[in-house]
Amino acid sequence: MPPIIIAIANQKGGVGKSTTSVNLSGELALRGYSALLIDSDPQKNATSYLMATDQITNKHLATFLLYEVAPEKRGSARQMLKQKPVIYPLEDCIFETGIENLDMIPSHISVAKFEQAKADKVTLLRSGLAEMESREIRYDFIIIDTPPSLGPLLTLDLTTATHVITPLAAEYMSLEGVSDFTETFANIRNGLNSKLEMLGVVTTRFDNRKNVSAEADASIRREFGELCFESIIFENTRLIEAFAYKSILSQYKPRALNAHNYAEFTEEVLKRLSLPTRKLEVIGSKSKK
Repeated sequence: MPPIIIAIANQKGGVGKSTTSVNLSGELALRGYSALLIDSDPQKNATSYLMATDQITNKHLATFLLYEVAPEKRGSARQMLKQKPVIYPLEDCIFETGIENLDMIPSHISVAKFEQAKADKVTLLRSGLAEMESREIRYDFIIIDTPPSLGPLLTLDLTTATHVITPLAAEYMSLEGVSDFTETFANIRNGLNSKLEMLGVVTTRFDNRKNVSAEADASIRREFGELCFESIIFENTRLIEAFAYKSILSQYKPRALNAHNYAEFTEEVLKRLSLPTRKLEVIGSKSKK
C-alpha cells in the first residue's frame, strides 16, 4: 500500500501549520502507524520542536533538493570548483525522533534557495519518495510541514502530496488569502498532481476568552461547510512546553486542558481516510540502512 502523504498547507503564517504537522504525525505514530514528518519550511519550526540541536547534521531536506556538497566532502577552493555535487538519496536525510514510529527529514534555512528553482524541479520530492519505496523504505503516513508562501516550495509539496489539510486560525481576518491558496491548489490538481485531494480544514488557535474566535470559526464553517473538521484546536501554552521536551502534548501532559484536541483531530482524519483509529495490521514497513 503506498503511503498517504498529507501536506499541512496554508500560505498564511502563524496559523499552526508546524504545531499541527508535529502533533498529527506524533498522534499517528502513537496509534501504531509508521510516520515520516518532512519539514519543508525554511523557518524549520517542526525541526526545532522534535530534534535537538546536536542531532541536526549536514543532511537535511536542502541537501537533497539542492544537491549541496556536504561539508565533510569539501576540500580546498580549487577542489571545490572542480567538484561535482554529491547527490544524496532521500533516505540518507531521515532521522529518528524521540517518538516511537516517527521519523523526520529536518529542514534548514538554505532550503529557501529552492524558491529560485526551475519549474522542472518541483517533482524532486515526489521522485525521491518513489525511489525510497522502490527500495522498500516505506511509511504508512508522510506528513509535510509546508512554508507560508505560494512559491516553488509549496508547489513541490502539493505536487508530492495525496491530501491537503488547511489549518485556519480563529482570529480576525482568518480567511484572508485563502482564495490565493485555493487557486494554487486547484492549479496543481488540474496540472501536476491530478490525484491531490482536500482532506479538510481545521480551526486552530481557538481562544475561549475572545469573542473573535467564535466569530472566526463560524466564518470558516460557513465558507467551507462539510470540509471543516468537527475538532477544534484550542490555544494552549502547554504545546510549547511539550516541544521543549521533544514531545507532543498528549504524551507530555495527557491530562492538561485541551490535551485531547489533537487526539480527537487525528481520529477524525483517520475516519475520513476510512482507516482504523488504531493500526490493526502492518500496512507499511520501514527499513533504513
